[in-house]
Amino acid sequence: MVKLYSTKDSRKKEQVQLLLSKNNIPYKLKTKSSSPLHVMDSAVLGSMGQPLELVHTFLVEEKDADQARKLLQAGL
Repeated sequence: MVKLYSTKDSRKKEQVQLLLSKNNIPYKLKTKSSSPLHVMDSAVLGSMGQPLELVHTFLVEEKDADQARKLLQAGL
């Protein structure tokens, strides 16, 4: 699988999910914290006044990558 797109914006994440699903392009979504602290420390982050930032990364099969990129350019 190859990396297609990454975003911290949950609305963009939903748009990409919808776009890929509508066009029958299988994908994997990996979400991880961009914070230096561990995700399980979210209570600590909240108490420090720092919002928990998540990075959403879409992965697609290499055979679908060109089509998916074209859709993203046209749809986002």
